Amino acid sequence: MKDSLVDRVTHLKVNSEDIYKIEVNSDDINLEIPNIPGKQNSVKIYIHIAGPDQKINKVEAQQGLEIYGDELRDEARKERGKHSAIDLLEDIAVGKSKAVSVKIIKQLTAKTIPFTKAQIEKIIKQYPTPFHIYDEKGIIKSSNTLYKSFEWSDGFKNFYAVKALPNPAILKLVKSLGMGVDCSSLAELILAEKNGFKGEDIMFTSNDTSTTEFVKARELGAIINLDDTTHIEFLENAVSELPELICFRFNPGSERTGNYWQSIRS
Repeated sequence: MKDSLVDRVTHLKVNSEDIYKIEVNSDDINLEIPNIPGKQNSVKIYIHIAGPDQKINKVEAQQGLEIYGDELRDEARKERGKHSAIDLLEDIAVGKSKAVSVKIIKQLTAKTIPFTKAQIEKIIKQYPTPFHIYDEKGIIKSSNTLYKSFEWSDGFKNFYAVKALPNPAILKLVKSLGMGVDCSSLAELILAEKNGFKGEDIMFTSNDTSTTEFVKARELGAIINLDDTTHIEFLENAVSELPELICFRFNPGSERTGNYWQSIRS
């Protein structure tokens, strides 16, 4: 009796219980495989063939394809994009794509409350409920982790979404951590200004934007991020002269299939 994919993967003896996803990357490839039903076999196969070096070259790609088996490979060939994990191994095996690295992302550990019951009981004697408590140490730790993850990107800057939590104390904190802010309304632009943000530390990303909002963003020297090319003329009329630096949202549309994409480099 012919063994199934599940049988072949079980024999690999890869424990993926604490894995959230894997990230497969090269200079021009970015593939994420979440550890969810329907994708779990691919997660285990990739971890197995990548080995301790966490690299997949032609030899490893061929090993992975053999585990997937002819039936799934044939299905993937008939409808490219349906099995992006197989598509990538096929490309590596024939030299169409470069070798890739595999990064294992584990599940987040359980969050703990950063204060004790006794501390809360003391706080509520001074401050009437309801109220919010924010974990400053936790925010700083998360910020440090984020920036460390992007050390490879020279000049990386995170723009905190003001709409997520428009609290002046939080804005001052993220500013001290070297972040910029992403604003989407006149009120948020003013809030950013009042808390010391200016120039290219502000990203203005808005839709259904009024002339007043564009004028304020331009006045602050913010990076204006447009939703649509039709907004260019409206912006130019609103501020008289287009900024030297401007951004656009990009939707790859039909060029993108599944989670597997390749950037086009000139």
